[in-house]
Amino acid sequence: MLNSHGISAARENTFIPAMHFRILTPLYEALVWPFMGRTWKRVAEEVSHRTPEGGCVVDLGCGPGNVLRCIRRLRPDVHLTGMDIDPEIIKIAQRRSRNKNISFRVASIGDTCLPDASTDVVVSTLMFHHLSTETKKAAFKEARRILKSSGVFLLCDFSLPTKERWWLNVRWWKRFEPEIEPQLDGQLIELGKQEHAHAETLFSVYGCISLHAFTFKKADS
Repeated sequence: MLNSHGISAARENTFIPAMHFRILTPLYEALVWPFMGRTWKRVAEEVSHRTPEGGCVVDLGCGPGNVLRCIRRLRPDVHLTGMDIDPEIIKIAQRRSRNKNISFRVASIGDTCLPDASTDVVVSTLMFHHLSTETKKAAFKEARRILKSSGVFLLCDFSLPTKERWWLNVRWWKRFEPEIEPQLDGQLIELGKQEHAHAETLFSVYGCISLHAFTFKKADS
């Protein structure tokens, strides 16, 4: 059975809401901004730098649209689309982004329904660690499919710890977000390799949250 957004009821129940509990979803941005606000801005700056004039940016798992609004302040010329499987967070994103010319859609990260090679930059921020391994694989395939040959997938999430001195911080994150463990062991880089992507780490914060830039080899290259 499909709801008004075209998402099956069974599929809706497979995702983890922002802040893990639906009652906290409206508070997500306010609660997380003190810790991640600067990181969201740095991700937005990198997206802005890599998007050509009039280009297209797609945010997979966009949440309340905070990164997209940061991008819009830097780049009024680009086309911005945010996608998330949670209809409630999409409603929040639409409300907070009113009059900013940003499109939002309820969609699965592994099935965006966008045309092949239609996007200049795909971005995702602190959402991947909530996904199953199979969904992460599907997301990499989808990013590769919708990106232009010159495009880049900018993925900011928990990843390989960058410095040993951060081990106490890493242990704290693992207690709060136990699902991050595979990514701390290098899962994101490995998933990129499976899709023939070259990975570059652009920056890291808190010892284990990194922004990776994945560029994909095309079939004829």
